[in-house]
Amino acid sequence: MSEAVAFDTHQFVKHLTANGFTEQQAEALANEAKMEAITSDLLKRIFGLVLSLAGLMVGLLPLESRREHQVRRTSVASRAR
Repeated sequence: MSEAVAFDTHQFVKHLTANGFTEQQAEALANEAKMEAITSDLLKRIFGLVLSLAGLMVGLLPLESRREHQVRRTSVASRAR
């Protein structure tokens, strides 16, 4: 999986306030940016899990097909008796 990127909210707030934002505005933006980073990381992880599950399902399809064939063959053989 991907590594989480560290986000220094304190440094971000300092940068914004030094460039004309009020502290309240800067903190609101910092919180929003942090939530965006968390959401993005979670979406990447979920997407990775979905791809893994899809790969597992594709890998299991031949096994299921063989099992169904074996069940049908057994059913036909028992009817013939």
